Amino acid sequence: MLYGGNDPMHCADTQTQITTMGLLVKYHADGIKLTEAVGDSPIGYTIDEGSRAGEGHALEAAGTQTCSILPLDGICYLKAEALASGGKFGLPVYVAATDGYVAGADAGSATLIGYYFGNDAVWAAGELIPVSIA
Repeated sequence: MLYGGNDPMHCADTQTQITTMGLLVKYHADGIKLTEAVGDSPIGYTIDEGSRAGEGHALEAAGTQTCSILPLDGICYLKAEALASGGKFGLPVYVAATDGYVAGADAGSATLIGYYFGNDAVWAAGELIPVSIA
C-alpha cells in the first residue's frame, strides 16, 4: 500500500501534465499545478498519473487532464531528487526545485514537507521515498 487509505479527490483541468504518482501539487487559480519552486506550498500529492484518452490512450494535455490527489498526512510516498548520501531516518524533507519532487536538503527557504521515514539509503532521482508529513 502506497498511501494511508484516504479517499483521493479527482481534480479536473490540471494545469501541468501529471505523468506519475508521488508528485507534489499546489493550488493555482486556473487549476491544480505541480510544485515548481522550493517555496511553494503543496496541498497534496498524485496517487497515479493523469487521465488518458483517445485511440492510443495517450496522456491528456495540461488543462484537460484529470488526476487523483491525496492529502499530505501520515506517511506519504513522494518522488525525490537524487541524494548521494545522508538519507537517514528522520532527515528533513523539503519541496524541491524539480517539478513536483521533494529533496533531502534545504535549497534556501524551501518549504519543509516532513521527515524521511525509511532505512538509511541513497536515493535515485525519481525514487518514491516514505515521508512522515510535518
